[in-house]
Amino acid sequence: MKNPVYTEYKRSSLLGALLVLALSLVGATGHYLLTIDNKVVHSKSQLDNAVKQLDSTLLPLMGFAEALRRNAQIKLQLPAIQNDNSLPVLSVLTAETEQLPLYSENAALNLELQMLLRLQPYFELAGETQPVVKGLYYFSEQGFAYNGAVKWPDYLTEQLLKWRQNTAQTLSFERDLVFYSHFSPQQAAMMVPLSYQDKKLGSFLYLVATDALLAPVHGQYPQLDFMLLDQSGELVGGAGNSKRPQRADEHMLQVQRLSSTPWSLAVLEHKTNVFAAGLQTFFWHWLGYLLLLGALLVALQLRYKKRTLSAVGRLVVHIDRLAAGQAHGVRHIPQGWAEVFDKVYQLHDRKKPDSE
Repeated sequence: MKNPVYTEYKRSSLLGALLVLALSLVGATGHYLLTIDNKVVHSKSQLDNAVKQLDSTLLPLMGFAEALRRNAQIKLQLPAIQNDNSLPVLSVLTAETEQLPLYSENAALNLELQMLLRLQPYFELAGETQPVVKGLYYFSEQGFAYNGAVKWPDYLTEQLLKWRQNTAQTLSFERDLVFYSHFSPQQAAMMVPLSYQDKKLGSFLYLVATDALLAPVHGQYPQLDFMLLDQSGELVGGAGNSKRPQRADEHMLQVQRLSSTPWSLAVLEHKTNVFAAGLQTFFWHWLGYLLLLGALLVALQLRYKKRTLSAVGRLVVHIDRLAAGQAHGVRHIPQGWAEVFDKVYQLHDRKKPDSE
């Protein structure tokens, strides 16, 4: 007798194998997409932490700048003292260092010069208390600049005066702080206007080294490439804080705005996909699911074959032997199938007298 259970078993085994293959692919795809999502979330978390760290570096600088402005306004309220000393300043017109007397017929100039003299400790301590500051300068509306130095280097004089000329039209004392994304290679600038009695006197200029500003972030996340961007998306400090990728379409950019400045911090990552860097990860996920589900299918098949298919096969042989005239059919009866075999034997005995 042909056993239809065995045929159905082979069909079910093939269907189960196809189902295991499909489920393993679906599971591997879902797992891989979840891995990508976790990677993006992890990168976003790292960027958020880097932004907080950068803000924690800039906020003390802004606090220092605000304290200097408040002290300058307080010093301007003090009465001018007649003094024969002079103060070394840089003339904006001649680009030469001059000695301006602290007391002259110009009362407004006297007040401003004595204010700078009283603020001398701030100019000396700016670089020590603020590691990212590479220079502190004061530009007066009366045509001179000051930073406490007796002699200014020629290259620095040229840079300052050129920058002053290019930005003179954009300065406004109504604005609180003005950030400039480029002063020189690897340096940005922060301008703090100073006014007194509704009149603009000058501005404090802070030169900020972008390398020193980003150094703690690069130290904490050496595997990531950070860039500091201004409002227009240009690099702050020029090419000093990062290198632009040769092929932008191969990279992914995540940007987070700083809370302390109008600048933004961006992290540059190489763009990946399933067929590039993620193929190996996808394969191992698929292989793991395939082995796990395949082992489960084989275990179920072995149990079904041992407990069901083998017993049904013995039952078919038992019926064939009884039909062939053998008195007792098979001798070995599978465990748990004795009642079924007995009923088949009893049906055969009932038919036997009728046939005789």
